[in-house]
Amino acid sequence: FLYLLLDRFLRAAFTFALSLGGAVAFGTLIIGLFRYKRDVLMGHAMNLSQKSAVGGVALGAGLAVAVLAAVVLLTLRGNRIKGVLAGAGSYVLLLLVGAVLSSTLPVESEPAIAFEPQVQSQGPNIILVAVDALRADALTLYDANAEAKTPRVDAFRQDGVLFPNSFVQSTWTKPSFATLFSGLYPEAHTATTKVSALPKDIDTVAEILYSGGYYTKGFSNNPNIMSVFDFDQGFVDYTDLKPDVYYFGATYSASKLSLYEVLRKGKQRISAKFSNKLVVSEFYQPAEDVTREALDWLDGDPVPQGVPFYLFLHYMEPHDPFMVAGPPGSSVRTPRVGYARARMEHPDPKLAEAMRQAYNDDIEYMDIHIGALFDGLKERGLYDNSLIVFTSDHGEEFYDHKGWWHGQTLYDELMLVPLVIKLPGNARAGEQNPYFARQVDIPATFLHSAGLEQPEAMRGKPLFAEDNTDANTDTSFVYAEVDFEGNDLQAVRTYDAKIIRANEDSTRGFDTVEFYDLAHDPAEQNNLAGENHPRAEEQRSLDETLEEMKKSIREGAPEPSHGGAGQRDVQSQLEALGYL
Repeated sequence: FLYLLLDRFLRAAFTFALSLGGAVAFGTLIIGLFRYKRDVLMGHAMNLSQKSAVGGVALGAGLAVAVLAAVVLLTLRGNRIKGVLAGAGSYVLLLLVGAVLSSTLPVESEPAIAFEPQVQSQGPNIILVAVDALRADALTLYDANAEAKTPRVDAFRQDGVLFPNSFVQSTWTKPSFATLFSGLYPEAHTATTKVSALPKDIDTVAEILYSGGYYTKGFSNNPNIMSVFDFDQGFVDYTDLKPDVYYFGATYSASKLSLYEVLRKGKQRISAKFSNKLVVSEFYQPAEDVTREALDWLDGDPVPQGVPFYLFLHYMEPHDPFMVAGPPGSSVRTPRVGYARARMEHPDPKLAEAMRQAYNDDIEYMDIHIGALFDGLKERGLYDNSLIVFTSDHGEEFYDHKGWWHGQTLYDELMLVPLVIKLPGNARAGEQNPYFARQVDIPATFLHSAGLEQPEAMRGKPLFAEDNTDANTDTSFVYAEVDFEGNDLQAVRTYDAKIIRANEDSTRGFDTVEFYDLAHDPAEQNNLAGENHPRAEEQRSLDETLEEMKKSIREGAPEPSHGGAGQRDVQSQLEALGYL
């Protein structure tokens, strides 16, 4: 339309030049905004000056192309054939530029490593069942008033040890799983942005188990931890459970293109205006498929006789999109009304209850297929003598602190996650370990169970001693950090207090310092930070511990102990909170 309009008032050469320049400017603006946010700001929000800078570059590129095209066409005026060839060549040149830019995309990892064990292990099978975005208080294991019914997870808890004080070290998928795979804090492993990979020079728990004689197999179900980001390190076989559907006929490789991402987001936003239907397999593989893949793999007898295995399984439910799964107790997923972050970044607070109900539906659906996994392990004689860990990478926010989803805060709705560990032989079945269990401790627990030495760089420590008694009784605090979407936060939490530090220009508008008395304010609603409150001395002590932790992580030094003024004995804290 614009071309025809301009053609009425301008010479053909100028009309073509302006149209070509406009197309270049528009394309540069859209792709530039996307790539700048993703590759330069690492997913953080753009401010007005940054958007203006990208807009200026786009405008300049468009004008430059328009001027060049006009000069070329005016030079060739009178020669229609050369003019047509010049116009066609301009568009071919644009395609070539796009092809060159696309060559900068990451390529998929090499095939899995061959299984050639140098030693024979006598350790137990180790199975890590990680459920994405599952906040602890969504389960009756942690909150008796939780609405979701999870009889199969409850039954598993009776075979294992429950950790009521289990906390992650970051609150979104990539850094959290990187900690779970490496035993390192986020600042140390550096896999903390949307484009960062797990460094190859890190000794992952899978690599150490492989070197110790374990057959290692993983099923990832989230693009953030797929092999393209090197999360397959140490696995003999690592299966990326990719979405079934890619828009516009794209392949998995094509889905990595910036243009595809722009078009995908545009389609989802348009769909949100006209349709309430979501298909979960457009986002990830549903729980029933994960369980089927795992059991099919076991039935294929991939592991040599007498060799233990390490199996990692990633269930995405109840991660968004939150889907209504069907009739109560239904084990199948059908396209239904759902709520997805990709479609609604800032939902209306009035939707909180409906979204929480859909979230609970996802949890109940997940429970059915987690139960099918455990039943399958029992049928194959692999359940009783295996070490099985059930946990999550982070929780989920439902406007608890005026926000949604995850990755932007360090409040307990995101930090506190379920953790049940079933020991080989079902030792200590039905018991609980009330002391702090940190996500960074889980890799160390695996290595301890396998009888393998823990690398010096690995920061966690085993949760069980040689006789399966609690080995974490002296852990007096947990540390967490997140730098995501313009919110750069660090926190130290004891059993009855928490301090959080935030950057001054956080996109959520956080106070730069927050301090909470968790004994009287477990929901973290009353920020006491300041000089004039009864626990001001403890606030200062926790702040010192936070700074010491940051320094410890940067320098690879031992972690500080927290015993400043106002910090009561761990045992008495647990007694006061009802854990002992």
